[in-house]
Amino acid sequence: MGYLLLIIFVLAIKNTNCLEAEEDFRNCLSQTGADLSYPSNRTWWYDSQGYSIPTVRNPLAVAYACSTSQVQQLIQCAVKNSVKPVPRSGGHSYEAFSSLDGTLVVDISRINWIDIDTESHTTHVGAGIRLGKLSYELSKYNFAFPTGNNMTIGLGGHLAVGGFGEYARFYGLSIDNVLQLEFVDWQGKVLIANSQNYSDLFWALKGGGGGSYGIVTAAKLNVFPFPNISTAFILSWDTFPSTAEFIKTWYSWKPWDLPDEISIEIIMGTNLMTGIYIGQDGQEGVTRIIDASGMTRIGNGTSLRQFSSTNLLEVRAWLYKGGERSGTDEDYQIYNVPPFAFDSIGVSPLPASVYPPLQPIQNDPRINETHAGSEYAVGPIPGLKPVVVSRDFTKYNVQYVIKEFDQNAINAFDYFLSHGGFSYWTSLKGYFGRISETFTAYPNRNAIFGMQHLLPYFDLGTFKPSGINGQFRLYQNMVEILEPFTNHRSYCGVVDLFWTTDPKEYMPRYFGPNVDRLIQVKNKYDPNNWFSNPQSVPLHL
Repeated sequence: MGYLLLIIFVLAIKNTNCLEAEEDFRNCLSQTGADLSYPSNRTWWYDSQGYSIPTVRNPLAVAYACSTSQVQQLIQCAVKNSVKPVPRSGGHSYEAFSSLDGTLVVDISRINWIDIDTESHTTHVGAGIRLGKLSYELSKYNFAFPTGNNMTIGLGGHLAVGGFGEYARFYGLSIDNVLQLEFVDWQGKVLIANSQNYSDLFWALKGGGGGSYGIVTAAKLNVFPFPNISTAFILSWDTFPSTAEFIKTWYSWKPWDLPDEISIEIIMGTNLMTGIYIGQDGQEGVTRIIDASGMTRIGNGTSLRQFSSTNLLEVRAWLYKGGERSGTDEDYQIYNVPPFAFDSIGVSPLPASVYPPLQPIQNDPRINETHAGSEYAVGPIPGLKPVVVSRDFTKYNVQYVIKEFDQNAINAFDYFLSHGGFSYWTSLKGYFGRISETFTAYPNRNAIFGMQHLLPYFDLGTFKPSGINGQFRLYQNMVEILEPFTNHRSYCGVVDLFWTTDPKEYMPRYFGPNVDRLIQVKNKYDPNNWFSNPQSVPLHL
């Protein structure tokens, strides 16, 4: 009996200590001035999960920082209380690495200011700015910055993985145009990293993976004047050619050897080829290039649509909207700027107390068919469209191709497409490909085209994943058969636990020849591994 009482007494002490530690942690956070969210908040699901939710996460708290000084204090609170801080700028991690169990999520999406210098063609921005807002604000001065095509992504995370987009063949990746980064380390110290100061850190922060070193809070970027004329185009087929015929024509055409001024993407699994051309001959040039490609001579019922403008933002919007243009502000809704902002995580001017409770929804037309599971809508919020937060049961993967497929690879890819898979093929090389693999931490410069595979594995409408094992085997088989034709690497911007959590496997996969140098930077700037996730840069292999 005495032994039982002793156990009860010890457990009671431990529970008291845990409650006191939690109270100390929360008291410390409250003194930073950042807006805070805890599991008891009505908006907790929304705050804690981020933009896409392949895996439900359970952090201890979410803090919305509005300044670098708040980020400093939040990191110090976390470390003081033995809690790992996790940075989040947009929350788009494919494996939900921007919100981890038992951590403090430091959301920087409110650090979204922008200061444009038209004389030097540079801009200084908060790292939480969304790519849409960045593009939109730059367009007011006829400037562009190379980014990916998802306008709700946060700049901080985008730079951490490289920042690939359709401008890469013209201007390089986002990271190829970064001049300086403001960085907060595990001690809460601010470091200004550039080519002269903390140059090793500056190198690693450009494509060396998210959540591995500290938190970037601001960036100085090189921006580009709009081209004199820009042209977007969409080539479609009534009947898409066979997979074998298309792939053979693709390799015969070699779009990766075209001039830097054109970027081309094929959406395999649909009947579309799209691109942007910044050559001076505009639509005439596009027609000439497409006619020479051989693509219009395969399949049936090809149609080439084009749109040209001196405003690159308009051209991009036309392309993203599937070749539609209203001639009004509605064209800019894809840039996720008011009044069209649909992802208000961390950026809504409304306090958390006015958010309505989450309500489960079904059969909502706003739900993309590649997202199923547990869907919830937040709304109506004045001035904002309702938000769909969804469990994502789609598998993603990126491979970089360096040589021509054989018939076995073509057959495997055809089987993948015929069983519900999709793949985005993007022509590479150009300016992007002439940069050394070790110039930045992002290494994949030697490929001729990239492939991003998507495989949904769910029963649409049932909100339950089904057939996962069979679909995953299909995905795995296709990836492995294509592997000999690639550079044996992937993109850390599309993190994939398919490559396991063993750094001896995923580090070379993501970073190629840059692995040892990244580990050295990790040991120098985060020696106690405060910033980590299941596929972060480790202290050693």
